[in-house]
Formats: sequence, structure tokens, C-alpha cells
Amino acid sequence: IPNYALTGIGADAQKRFFEEVSSRDELDGLFAKASAEEAAFNKKIRIAAKRACSDKTSYLNAYQVFRGLSERFLYAALIDADRYDAARWEDGRPIGDWKRMLPDWDGMAARLRQS
Repeated sequence: IPNYALTGIGADAQKRFFEEVSSRDELDGLFAKASAEEAAFNKKIRIAAKRACSDKTSYLNAYQVFRGLSERFLYAALIDADRYDAARWEDGRPIGDWKRMLPDWDGMAARLRQS
């Protein structure tokens, strides 16, 4: 869990952040959840690398490749999301309406079951 020890100008920014964006407890919870998700994901990468290789050297190489590809994918997704939000902001459109763009999976599944 991160240490929020800031003083001076940073303390004012920190106070405003916790008042306007997220509480300390909520942010700590998000960090804890992200840490647990990363640990579970890392475990899956280790399992995939073990299945792909028989000896330890090959396993380590496969693990590094899988981990590197995963990091690149996540970084690319972050950059894409940032560019998307920046474009929406420049166009004067709301940034937080991404939920409306998600497919209606429940509705599609119901239609599929009916057919």
C-alpha cells in the first residue's frame, strides 16, 4: 500500500485529490485489488511457461517472453485509453461514458438462447 507522505504544495494537491477524486480507503482498496490481480495473472503466466517448456532455462526464457508480451499489451492498452480520453476531451465530449459503449452481453446472450 503506497505511502501518501507529502508536504508543502504536494500536500494541498493530495488533500484536493482525496476530497474530489477518491478517498484514501477507496484508493488503498484499489491498490490492494490491483496487487491481487497482478499476482493471479503472474501465476497464470508461470503455469503457461511451465507447460510450454521442460527444462529450467527454457522455462525462464518462456516466462520472460510471456511476461514481457503481457506488459507490452497492458502498456499499449493504457496508451490507447489515454489517447481516446484525450480525443474525447478535445472534442468536448464526456470522458467517463465508456460504459455506454460496452456491448449488451446479457441481452445478446438472451437472444442467442431464444434462437
